[in-house]
This record gives sequence, structure tokens and C-alpha cells, in this order.
Amino acid sequence: MKKGLSAIEIRYLVSELKELEGSKVAKIFQPQRNEVYIQFYSAKTGKRMLRIIIPGFIFLTDFKEESPQRPHGFLQSLRKWLEESRLKEINQGGFERIVEFHFETNEGEFLLIVELFARGNIVLCKADKTIVACLESHKYKDRDIKPKSVYIFPKSAVDAPTLTKAELMALAEKTEKDAASFLAAEIGLGGIYAEEICAKSGTEKSKKLDKADVEKVHKCIKELLDTAPKPQLITDPTFDAVPFDLSTYNDSKREYFQSYNEALSRLLTTQTLERRQKDSKLSKERERLKKILDSQMEVAEVTEKEIIECQKKAEIIYEHYQEIKEILDGVKKLTKDQILKNYAKVTEVDLKNKTLILKV
Repeated sequence: MKKGLSAIEIRYLVSELKELEGSKVAKIFQPQRNEVYIQFYSAKTGKRMLRIIIPGFIFLTDFKEESPQRPHGFLQSLRKWLEESRLKEINQGGFERIVEFHFETNEGEFLLIVELFARGNIVLCKADKTIVACLESHKYKDRDIKPKSVYIFPKSAVDAPTLTKAELMALAEKTEKDAASFLAAEIGLGGIYAEEICAKSGTEKSKKLDKADVEKVHKCIKELLDTAPKPQLITDPTFDAVPFDLSTYNDSKREYFQSYNEALSRLLTTQTLERRQKDSKLSKERERLKKILDSQMEVAEVTEKEIIECQKKAEIIYEHYQEIKEILDGVKKLTKDQILKNYAKVTEVDLKNKTLILKV
């Protein structure tokens, strides 16, 4: 299951989302705490639905979940400031897993920042980066995400598209990571694309980059970032959506799409429906187990009452043990009438079953 978008994938995604520029915001929904839908409209593109799933995804889709009757507070802020606004520009924040939306409103320009890394977030700011509202408030070492604070972009050590060979060499000399881990984390390419570069450059992914590797790797990074789009959904043996061919998936089953947004929408919609089905099964199983538990609790309650009653009887028997023993010893050879006549505390006699009822 795909857990999030890499910086490379966001790069391709944003290039497709550019078609939304100039559109108006028609509606905004928030069916789940971590999901926001923004419906755009323009005469050119018609209605387009943007789905944001925190912490990892953003894409255009035709799928929409039902909204709750009581909207979240964050949704109310988005509706207040962005509905009927016009989308001026969409950008990727450097080579980070960040997408920036610039809106023009009657109240001035607003910036919606979608962070798709770590815990993820959606932040609404004024033109001067003052935060108006955010999905989640976070406190980091070098920045605070909360209303009235100034939004600060996370510090980025590397901008892969402009990275020079000398810069790559300097970074490679400093790291203790192997080639794949270094390219994935420190250069920000993500795991599958780091391995693709190692494979294409002939670099051993499990060892550190050396001077001889740097030139080949640098060339492959540039080529990878300039690869022509070929959006596809990988369906077997794994389930993934990638913007172009990868050697990792050479032997995999796939389905090609006109856009990366379409491939992502199919992937995430399928995952959502599978999650719903799983949740439904879990809900039914929880209901079944609850009924069993309720039934067991009822039995336990009755049993507990019986235990208390038996304990009381045992205590009474214990208190009158000697008296009861004498009666039992004395009635062994008597008839029913004799027993009732000689023992006033005996109220009933059943010689066939050898039982007596005593009042003590």
C-alpha cells in the first residue's frame, strides 16, 4: 500500500494541477478529520475536485465521501476565506513535499500550504504568511504552526533539480549512509527513486557513494527529473502509482493513464473503498462480539447472584450443622409419618429420593 507521495511525484503532480489556475473555488468539504475536498470550477475545465489526504496525498478525483452534518472548525475557516476565491497559482515548495496554492479573494491574497511529510498539515495564511487557521497545531524546533504565528517553510538542505556535482560530492563525503539511503533521505528522492538511480548508474546501493559514483549518479538524477511522463498504476505484485516507467516494476502488471492524477485517484479510491469494506467487516464483527459479550455478562450476573445465594445457604447450614446432623442421623430408619411427627423442623420428606426439607 502506498503511504505517501515523494518529492519527485509531487513535482509531476503539480505540473498537472497547473490546469486549475484561474479556476474559482465552488465548494469545500471535510468528510474526515484528515481529508479535505476542494471543488474548483472554470469555463475551460468545468468542475474539478481536489482531494487532500493528510499526511501523504493530494490529487484530482471524481470520488467524494459524504460530509458530516456538523463541520469541523478548520473547514469553517476554509469556507469563510476561500469559497468564491480564484486560484492564482500552484507551486511545489522547492523540492519539498509541499504544495502551495495562491488564492485571490475580496479580502486580499491567501496562501494554502499543504504539507505532505511527517505528520502532515494544511495551513491557511494571509499574504504576509500570518497563519489564519491550520488543520493541526505543531511546535517544531525551528518553527511553530499555530494561528497568528508566521508560517516558516521547513529548512531544506538540498534542492535536487539544481544540485551540482560538487554539491553532491560534498554531501556524499559527509554522510555515513549507504548510497540508496543517502539519495532517498538526504537528497529527498524517496526510496524507490533512489534505488532506480542506483540501478541505472550501476552504483552499489548498499555502499557509500565514492568519487567515481558521483558523476554517474548526478547525471541519472538529472535524467530522472526530466523523464517524460508515463503515468501508470502498478497492480501486481504490489499496488502503486508512479509518473513514469521504473525498472523496479519491469515485470509488474500495470495500467497506463492520461495523467498521474488519474492513476493516483484510482489507487487511493480503491484503498478508500477497501478500507470502508474492512471497517464495515470490523464493525459487524464488533457488533457480533458485543452481542456475545452482553449475553455472557447476563449469564455472569445470574451466576453471581446464584453464587451469593448458595453462599448464604452454606453459611446457614454451617451455623446449624450439629442440629442438621442429629436430624439426619435420627431419621435413617423412620417412616415419613414418624419423621414429621418427631422432628418439628422437617417440613417435607421424600423417602424415594432420600431428601428432607428443614426449616432452620
